[in-house]
Amino acid sequence: MSESLPNLTSFTPEEYTNDWTYIQLAARYIGLRAEYLALRTLVDGAIAAHPFERERTIHNLQNARLRLENEKEQLRAQKRQLERANLTNRNINCDLLRRYSETQETLNIVLQAQSQGDREARAQHAKIERLQEENENLRWQIEMLVKARDEDAGSPAGLWNKGDKSQSEVGEMGKTAENLDGWVDKVITEQEKLRKAEISEEPSCWDDNDDDDYNDDHFDI
Repeated sequence: MSESLPNLTSFTPEEYTNDWTYIQLAARYIGLRAEYLALRTLVDGAIAAHPFERERTIHNLQNARLRLENEKEQLRAQKRQLERANLTNRNINCDLLRRYSETQETLNIVLQAQSQGDREARAQHAKIERLQEENENLRWQIEMLVKARDEDAGSPAGLWNKGDKSQSEVGEMGKTAENLDGWVDKVITEQEKLRKAEISEEPSCWDDNDDDDYNDDHFDI
């Protein structure tokens, strides 16, 4: 007879040795069979309790596989969307860089033109001031000559030659003053053209009415 086993499901067969006798072999075989029968009973009970467990397991595995495949397709779609978004962003960045470069070039051109216009305006203004100063000097010399002529009007006849010479010098100085006035008018015309060109872009520092009145007052002889 077999040895009593308290728990057949936890039975662990002993390792075989050559010292076992026939009776020991028979006893161990009987114990193994009892273990097999106990396990078979448990399996049959489980199958009876869950008759379609295998089919249910297969169905669940198939559902899990379909779910994973669906998630995989969604991930692929998201990856394609990200790639398209990255391509769009690269195109936008290239377009923005191109527009930025064009804007920088335009700004540099405008700044260069403005700087050149300012230099030309300063040069014209300096030229006008120089001509005005020369005009003032000539006017002062003319006044001095006229004063000397008036003082010599009541002098003896020997001094009339000096008066005639002074008169001729006054005439020459007057001609020089007229020539300078012509140069001043020419410079004023050029400045007006430059001012009109600058007004079309932005206000200029030489467009004040006070400066015009100042120039008009100093151009009259």
